[in-house]
Amino acid sequence: MSPPRHPRELLEGDWVRDFRIVRWLGAGHSAFMFLVERGGRRYALKMSTRPASLTDEGSVEACVRREVASLEHPQLLPVLEWGRWPAPETDYSYFVTPYVCGSTFHAWCQQKRASLDRCLGVLCEVLKVLEALHARGVSHGHLQAENLLVRWEDGRPFLIDFGSARLPWALSRQPPEAVSLVSRLEARPAADLYAFGVLLYETLTQCAITSATPPAPRELDSTIPAALSALVMSLLAQEPQRRPRSARAVREALVRLRRDEEFTRARRHLARGAAEGSRPQALPPGVAWLEQVKEELPEPDPPRLQLAPAPVERPPSEPSKRAGEWPRCFAAVVLALGLLGLGWMLHHVVRPPPRECCVCAEHTARSASSSPPLKVHPARPDWR
Repeated sequence: MSPPRHPRELLEGDWVRDFRIVRWLGAGHSAFMFLVERGGRRYALKMSTRPASLTDEGSVEACVRREVASLEHPQLLPVLEWGRWPAPETDYSYFVTPYVCGSTFHAWCQQKRASLDRCLGVLCEVLKVLEALHARGVSHGHLQAENLLVRWEDGRPFLIDFGSARLPWALSRQPPEAVSLVSRLEARPAADLYAFGVLLYETLTQCAITSATPPAPRELDSTIPAALSALVMSLLAQEPQRRPRSARAVREALVRLRRDEEFTRARRHLARGAAEGSRPQALPPGVAWLEQVKEELPEPDPPRLQLAPAPVERPPSEPSKRAGEWPRCFAAVVLALGLLGLGWMLHHVVRPPPRECCVCAEHTARSASSSPPLKVHPARPDWR
């Protein structure tokens, strides 16, 4: 069988340079994502959907290059390696980042049953990332729940899959100024803020926007604070100049709202509501229920992978097991010998004399008592 020549042909066990494909993670407009391993460690590998092109300025190759140049933030996964496959000069670009064991934002909210306050805390961290990017003149260009990965162990968010200064989004998530243009629009901070408004709208209402003029979140859920609903609608303004001036301004507004008394009363409200079966069927025009995200719980990422075949289990009598038991056996033998010695000593101390000795002693005593007493003659003088 011929080796794979296109990213979609890569299967488990195939190799991209010295990275082995573990499984497919997903695909987007511009790239495929794979879980790979090398040297017993896991990584995420992103590969462009089209080969390198020197003539197309809007090529996916250029997008990947811009994305690599943008990933310089603690909550943006650093690029560990960059290259092309299978030919190192003319084929598909790829780069490798650390693998994060987590879920996409909406899936994480459902799995954790996160409260509104906790969800807004994650989104405030996302705004910090946007602040840093915009300060460098870089826009994410593809901000949505599917591109926001939340680490399972600590709830830390990571932005992934940059649109890299282009907007190949679905119509419902495009800012109005992008829809009005025939060609694709270069991403601007205002477009990122609109996308953040869509994400915040979905988080609060569990509804997807289907028109340019959706109802305010408070019209769908009366427990949402009025000031928070107004902030969302300002982010979704049709004219870019009517939106908040920066990601920092949005974050500061959210921080103030989270301290507000009205929000304190609503903070226990779950950001993710009941199952689809309990949802009301009637919705006002301009929105539709979000589909329930069906993601399996992420598998814990082991620090090291076992590359060699698993060792065959040995019987319990193997030397390694006996090595831990011989001190106990030795102690038992010593104890048994000590007890035997003590018993032998006690046996000889309290042992009665033999029967023969008793008979002889008795006969001797009886004979001595029955024999006549010895006569003692006085000494005779010497007459010589």
